[in-house]
Amino acid sequence: MEDGPRGEQLMRAVVFTPDGERIEDRPEPVPEADEVLLQVEYCGICGSDLHAGQPDFHPGATMGHEFSATVLEPGSGVTGFVSGDRVVVNPNGDRCGRCRSCVRGEWNMCARLQETAVGLARNGGLAPLAAVRAQTLHRLPDSVDLASGALVEPLAVALRTVRTSGFSVGQDAVVFGGGPIGLLVTTILRAAGAARITVVEPTPVRREIALLQGATAVIDPAQTPVEEVFADAALAPRFAFECSGVAELVGQAVGVVRPHGTLTITGFSRRPPSFNAADLLFKEVTIRGSFIYVDEFEEAVDLLASGRADVSRLITGVVTVQEAGEAFAQMRTSAGAVKYLISDRHGS
Repeated sequence: MEDGPRGEQLMRAVVFTPDGERIEDRPEPVPEADEVLLQVEYCGICGSDLHAGQPDFHPGATMGHEFSATVLEPGSGVTGFVSGDRVVVNPNGDRCGRCRSCVRGEWNMCARLQETAVGLARNGGLAPLAAVRAQTLHRLPDSVDLASGALVEPLAVALRTVRTSGFSVGQDAVVFGGGPIGLLVTTILRAAGAARITVVEPTPVRREIALLQGATAVIDPAQTPVEEVFADAALAPRFAFECSGVAELVGQAVGVVRPHGTLTITGFSRRPPSFNAADLLFKEVTIRGSFIYVDEFEEAVDLLASGRADVSRLITGVVTVQEAGEAFAQMRTSAGAVKYLISDRHGS
């Protein structure tokens, strides 16, 4: 960043372009009356950032929707926040409150979501500074470190995924995919009292983390067919979670759950899934989708504050904004890279 009046100074930022992310000089933000200027502490790179495209991402917007921050300057119309407050940003918290979904309390279906999402439509946290509307902010308790705070957003996604499934204490589950969401779903399942949690993941590092996050067993699908593991009907799980975004795994999940089982999909694939209709029909399997979160964001903060969830093992490394390009490349090409955080204050 350069010296001079804010708004005239430049900072480095990761910006979405139609050709992908690019590190550019951008003016430092000046908060509007209803906004808060933030010093970004840590911002995670999400899987959606790695595959960013239009119309979800708006060209010219600073990317980054998983971040913790410190308040620098509240806007003139903002009350309740002061300089120095530790916060996390709900990137989907700027709901309209008027559309049919909002009136029903279905905030994740707000008609304006694509126009207001921080890090997609509005400038996000892959920069040293960010200005966001005050209603998107949640306080981060002192008991939660700022790096873990950057994972509140994906933890909220995982919390909603498990809640949407109808999972209850003492049930068995299989999780397909040991990426950030799959590992966080595993974390939530353990905290929720799952009896057995099996994670299907081809990468050794991610299988190791899955066990540390609470999985009772892991499967390398390259070595052991998943169907063989659950061939005994007594071992078939009641719940399956598809978190990888690999379309073919939907069919596997439908095939291994027990009768009246539930498959919840939170991994996104642009390819249509396929499955054996006989499995769906004769076992009366339920398939559900889970999209971001409704009230789970604040609950995710509380989960971290209580110590019932530890997300620190998912952090692969911390680098500066200028080094973000390499972090993006690592997360695209190295299966061992789970979650890079970007921070000009704490990066290498």
